[in-house]
Amino acid sequence: MFLFVVDEATRFKWAFLMQHKSEATFHLKILMNRLRTQLREYKVERLWSDQGGEFLSTELETYCNEHGVELKTTNSYSPQENGIVERANGVVLPRIRAMVMATHLPNILWGEALLHVVETLNNLPTKPLGLTSPRRRLFREEPQLEDMRVWGCIAHVRIPPESRPRKDKMEPRARLALLLGYSLTTPGYKFMDLKTAQVITAQGGNVRFHEEFTADGTYVRKLLENAYSDGDHQLPDTVPVARVKTGMDSYLPTQNDVSVVNLEQLIEEVPFAGASTAIAPSSSGSPTKSSSPPASRSAEQQPGIAVLVAVPVETPPPVSKAAKKRRKRRARKQAEVEKETSGFDIQPPPMEPCLKRPRWTQRPSVRLKDYVVGNVMTITDILIPTAYKQARASKHWHQWRAAMLAELESLRGHKTWKLQPRNMAKNLKVITCRWVFAVKRDERGHIKRFKARLVIHGFKQQLGINYSETYAPVIRFETIRAAIYFTVQRDWEVLQYDVKTAFLYGELEELIFMEQPPGFQVDGPGFICRLLKSLYGLKQAPNIWNKTLHAKLLAMDFKRTESDYGLYMLKEENEVKLLLTVYVDDLLLMGPRDLCAKVAASLQETFELTTMGNVKYLLGVEILINRPRLEIVYCQRQYVHEVLKRFHMENCNGCATPEAKK
Repeated sequence: MFLFVVDEATRFKWAFLMQHKSEATFHLKILMNRLRTQLREYKVERLWSDQGGEFLSTELETYCNEHGVELKTTNSYSPQENGIVERANGVVLPRIRAMVMATHLPNILWGEALLHVVETLNNLPTKPLGLTSPRRRLFREEPQLEDMRVWGCIAHVRIPPESRPRKDKMEPRARLALLLGYSLTTPGYKFMDLKTAQVITAQGGNVRFHEEFTADGTYVRKLLENAYSDGDHQLPDTVPVARVKTGMDSYLPTQNDVSVVNLEQLIEEVPFAGASTAIAPSSSGSPTKSSSPPASRSAEQQPGIAVLVAVPVETPPPVSKAAKKRRKRRARKQAEVEKETSGFDIQPPPMEPCLKRPRWTQRPSVRLKDYVVGNVMTITDILIPTAYKQARASKHWHQWRAAMLAELESLRGHKTWKLQPRNMAKNLKVITCRWVFAVKRDERGHIKRFKARLVIHGFKQQLGINYSETYAPVIRFETIRAAIYFTVQRDWEVLQYDVKTAFLYGELEELIFMEQPPGFQVDGPGFICRLLKSLYGLKQAPNIWNKTLHAKLLAMDFKRTESDYGLYMLKEENEVKLLLTVYVDDLLLMGPRDLCAKVAASLQETFELTTMGNVKYLLGVEILINRPRLEIVYCQRQYVHEVLKRFHMENCNGCATPEAKK
């Protein structure tokens, strides 16, 4: 059994595994004491529960009275009166069932699955909180989403040098383990050794995860019975491992054929950091004692890892009688070979799961021949940090740091703020800020540069005090398409420009104070920034930038169209000579090359522009212009690739569109 607690204000959840209901009072007292110690501004005002006997004890009532906590219960058979925690129960339990079913692990591990689900939900956005996470709302810290892993997957956990036998250098440096969840006592994860059932903890840098695989459920059950009860099962030397079942598996054809994958080949010698320690597992639904690891074996005695993977196979076409006879002859020969070699220990070579296709395929219609624009490209995975601490811990720290320094240099060049003592703010609220990171890519998805931007927390501004008007128009993509078509018809150039740090050009009218950028404090926390220019994140920043750019364009004799405020025209004797589109800081100049160069030079007198040449990639859309044939193609191959990758369908079969040949 377990105790489930939800904070009504932040939706943060706690789960406690119990052997008896009487333990509920103990866990509630510990929780409220910890909250009072860790979060001094946190105050528990009311404790809602049903009329269970564990919540009506004299001990709990006395504790609540001593600490000013109102103890209230629902009416009989009225769970809707405590709807928040009841709804949370309805969210957690189906996830536990799904995780246990997907991994086929024994039900005795449900407690570990519960703790993993609760920790995951605390890190995910929640609609009642305005799509912020409970962890951020309660502890004011960003959740480390890159640390989230598939529960029940297997992993190789590094063995610390102190735990290795010093005599044999050929001993394995990692052990195969099952992920039980996040460690509640140490930073990192909690695992179970798949040879000894010992529970260990390790930091993420000391682990190589294999999230597509899990241990065989029968093997895990027998292992637990041997280690923590009176079981006496004979376990194989190799750990049987199977694929984790996903939602897409039900859409794929199945076959009894299996292929053997050796996971030991996935291990590489990589630099690990941190340490691994042995701890006792949780009670209630989990093992209750910790056994010491057995003596390590030599390299020749180390067992392999047999992985059984179901391979989906398409239904083959009908075969002739002659083909059936040939298959029977081959099967008889294969049986004879296997009989002769049955006494030898022969391991088949590792194979990658693959899809078998029918030998004969129907030729598609020529009239429905595909028009190939391009192939889906490969994009290097780069984990985008969400906070300064994550960027510092990233393997791309040097690139992120260079991007932040470049941003700060630009801010200083624009004289965005000046440092003042904190007491200058008086009664005004000092607004915090954060770093926002991104990776800029070209039309093929290749990395162009790392980008960091300092963003103020504009959601903390107050209407009428430090902002008023916020509206700023942007061009519609339909207008961009029409303008490009108009331009191609006249054989004009379509040139793309980007305004560097566009929001920093606007003068700020309101008095706003901001904390110094994280990681780059000057003269200590006693000084704050008084903003002189607009900054990204301010509610009025887009409006100020749009007014600044609009004034500049009007001074250059541009006219803004009434149909779309993001489209400007330069006319001469009622004839359009040049078009300019504005989407925040992305500009398109459409006209004769010499006139575009003249206009760009005039804009560069006020703004710092990045010349990007002929338009190829705008707002996530690849733009291909074939002037001889007067063709314009808009392609979103990068977006398609990201969608396929999100749903694990990178290797799916393509088909002709809009109509596929059956």
